[in-house]
Amino acid sequence: MNIIDVLAERACKRIDNHTLSEIILSESYTIENYLKDIYKLLQSKDYYSKGVKNLCFACDLVSKDNSNIYMLKQCIQSSRIFLYQDMLEKKIFSRR
Repeated sequence: MNIIDVLAERACKRIDNHTLSEIILSESYTIENYLKDIYKLLQSKDYYSKGVKNLCFACDLVSKDNSNIYMLKQCIQSSRIFLYQDMLEKKIFSRR
């Protein structure tokens, strides 16, 4: 197993140990940690689909005032599914 898959496997376990409501309220496993783990999943071909699934949830979690938007954009670029970029932009601009 290569290092990317090892990191993705660990990230997957962390994600599986938290519900979305726990991520929103948690001080130990934050949205920033969640996004970092999603990025790790997206780097692995074995965990890519789980990363894409969680990326959709992450787009709903991040608000326009949130400092994690840049990290979310990095995840979107890594996923190569740019519909998420449109979804994020609509969410950000609709809250003005």
